[in-house]
Amino acid sequence: MIDEPREVDRFKGAPRLSERQAVLLRQLVELHPDLGQMYLGIYGALASPYEPDRLEQACHSVRELMEKLPRQVMQTAYKKSENLKDKVRTVVDAWSRHEKALDAEFGVPTGEESEQTLHTLLARVGELSEWMSANRPDRRSLAKDALRALDVSEVPPLEAAEEDRVKAWLEWFDFFTNASHHRFRVNEAELRDHLEQLEALLIDLLVPSAVDDLQELDEIMGKTND
Repeated sequence: MIDEPREVDRFKGAPRLSERQAVLLRQLVELHPDLGQMYLGIYGALASPYEPDRLEQACHSVRELMEKLPRQVMQTAYKKSENLKDKVRTVVDAWSRHEKALDAEFGVPTGEESEQTLHTLLARVGELSEWMSANRPDRRSLAKDALRALDVSEVPPLEAAEEDRVKAWLEWFDFFTNASHHRFRVNEAELRDHLEQLEALLIDLLVPSAVDDLQELDEIMGKTND
């Protein structure tokens, strides 16, 4: 059975959470307390009936959680030994040396020195490209790596299933980002539907052993309500 969730009231102004939400909150707090605060911020905003932008604020909290969570779990894998400014500086310096070797009147390579500086410049550009790929991954790659890192199960997902959850993650992120920026009028039912799907995925990744217990609990509660 599921362990009793930790008390969430230690977070000031914490909203009431369901059993499922409390399980997820506990796992987020274990990753980093700030992630727990972001998660509580979602339901804190939804529980503010007199706040006109409560839905947009809730979406902002979801977007922030989805943005910070990959960074938290991938901070070791993507730890940078150099920053982007340093890498760009090597390209700028290589270009400056090559520019000095160009024909002053026509701006074209002349002689052996210009060929050497051109080769150096291209090498530095190639190094920058490789570094960017390793240290500044595109959001799909980051999402895939983060979801893999979050998955505590010992059985890797099928490729198609992994692609489906990465696609869903990015679609949810776009929805919550656009809604938080007032790019469309957010519907609360749709917001909650996306949020529940996101929560289900995170629980499945972080506490797969709890999924069956939560489903059993849902069935029991359903019979009780009948």
